[in-house]
This record gives sequence, C-alpha cells and structure tokens, in this order.
Amino acid sequence: MERSPDGRSSYLMRLKASGVELKVRLSRHRSPITVERLYRILPTSGLAVVRESCVYVFLNLKSKLEKPVRRLSRGEVAFAPSESALVLALEDTALNTPASPIGTVDGNPADLSRLRTGETIELSRCS
Repeated sequence: MERSPDGRSSYLMRLKASGVELKVRLSRHRSPITVERLYRILPTSGLAVVRESCVYVFLNLKSKLEKPVRRLSRGEVAFAPSESALVLALEDTALNTPASPIGTVDGNPADLSRLRTGETIELSRCS
C-alpha cells in the first residue's frame, strides 16, 4: 500500500493482455470496500469486452455501489456491480449504468485501445 502526500492510501495493480501491460492505481478513498475486495482476489483474470468507449473486464467479484458515477474521464477505472465488471474508460464517456470509481491508469491510457473483445485480461498485484 502506498500513501500520497495528502495521506490517502492506494494500491497498484498490473493489467496484462497480449501486447498490453499497464498499471492501475486503485484509490481506497474513492470506493474503499470495492477496492479492498478487488485487491484481495488478486491475482485473477477476466474476459474483456470493448463496448462504446470503454473496455469491460468481467470478474468473479461482488460488491455494491459506492459513491456512484455515471461519467468517466479518459484513463479512469470503475467497477460496475450490475455487470460484475471493471470499466476502463478509453475516452471521456457517459455510462449506461452507475459504477463505483476505483482508480486511474498509471501511464498512457491510449494503450487501453489495443485491448480487444474476447481477450483474457490478467490482473495481479504490483510489488
């Protein structure tokens, strides 16, 4: 767990697929229960589906809405409980269903556009 200068804690998670490797900063202050549940099940994997301007990664994770949002900025990451999926924003977008914001992509969010529907996405803890 890392702490920012303002005292907020976060985790780093690695997202890996064919030809794509990114780090995601999970911010506990945004949705603490969801972030803790996700971090506890790592390592895990899920199926990617590219829909509109988001990549959905379907996981075996159950959680309720926390501080729900209906819009994501490019590079933001959220969890949609109604779909049991991580939502990675390829660009600024409005969501069809509310989601709990959980973090941001560390690095270049443009790399998300290389993910394809049907790929298996591996998620793991960064050391």
